Amino acid sequence: TKLVHEAERKQPQVCHPQLVLKFGEFMRKFWNPKGFKGHVSPHEVLQAVMHASRKRFTIGKHSDPIEFLAWFLNTSHLSLGGNKKRKSSIITQAFQGQVKMMTDTVVKKETRKIAPGQIEIKEQIESKITHKKFIYLSLELPRSPLFKDNQDTNFIPQVPLFDLLAKFDGVTSETLRSGEKRRFQLSKLPRYLIIHYKRFTSNNWFKEKNPTLVNFPLYNLDMSPYVAFPERPSEDDMKSKSIRELQAIMAKNKIDKTGCLSRGDLIDKINEHHDKLEKNRATRYDLIANICHVGTAKDGTYKAHVMHRGMKQWFEFEDLHINTSETMAQQVALSECYIQIYELQPPGALVKREEIDPSLDGANFVPNESGAGSGDGAAANGSASDVKVKKEKMEEDS
Repeated sequence: TKLVHEAERKQPQVCHPQLVLKFGEFMRKFWNPKGFKGHVSPHEVLQAVMHASRKRFTIGKHSDPIEFLAWFLNTSHLSLGGNKKRKSSIITQAFQGQVKMMTDTVVKKETRKIAPGQIEIKEQIESKITHKKFIYLSLELPRSPLFKDNQDTNFIPQVPLFDLLAKFDGVTSETLRSGEKRRFQLSKLPRYLIIHYKRFTSNNWFKEKNPTLVNFPLYNLDMSPYVAFPERPSEDDMKSKSIRELQAIMAKNKIDKTGCLSRGDLIDKINEHHDKLEKNRATRYDLIANICHVGTAKDGTYKAHVMHRGMKQWFEFEDLHINTSETMAQQVALSECYIQIYELQPPGALVKREEIDPSLDGANFVPNESGAGSGDGAAANGSASDVKVKKEKMEEDS
């Protein structure tokens, strides 16, 4: 409360104390093991949301979840005294990551004729690296097919999540209108990774939904191929450097050089620093929440799947209604996901296993013409809803 009132005093125009206070009160009631009632009413929080958003988000009116999530996190960040500095509030501590953008610009272009009908083109490219913070990652879905298949049935396109994440591998580039090429790579991973799939497109006349299914893992989403880790100098490279150059490397990486009396001591300190970084490196995520869209773009509705860690069970939410019956993991994996929240595993955590039929693995499942899973990552005909799956068994870290 003190933190909220201090933020209100400094930033009265952007701070909404009642929003974070009511939300905090709601969460304390929700998780109180000694609660007198078995249910909690969110109406006070909804009233605070309606007031803080100036009726942009109101009770009984369906809104875009990603718009609400972005607004809620940003407003809560400012109301808790947050600013542009890293980890200035619990919001940025939990959800903020960083992406490295590499922009390649052609500054000089030369053409030379080397043979009849052959031209050699030389380009001088200038690269610029910038870093940008993010709260959630937006991924483009491939365009859905315009026509039906040979059997005149609806075709359900599918794409692996890893194909969409290839945008951040540091190699795949996109061409801007100016002709520049831009590549992306993650430089810092957040504790909770929010992924948004651009499933809807709209114009002045209509709103269209992309029905593409995303094949994603429920556990052990490895983000290491998309992260730019600090480069470790080789042993030969360090031995060829002078003591002053080694000290510069230590200063750049903020390595304490106390007790280093020789070149070997400096090299040992640098290796020890990188060994510690690699040991404490965490890149695997587990899915804890999934928001999907059911129905058409005009008349559809949103549902949320949330993992109850204590019960090792998925639950389905729709507005104020909670489906208390067990939601199978395959129902989550085969939904038309819109927003997903992944939690970072601690460093050194054991790899979790899913005892599922390999042909029906949620990460690689692709139905073929007969309705059975092929698991090869290539699109095929068939309806995902017709597939019979085995009940998932989860194994928790020891």
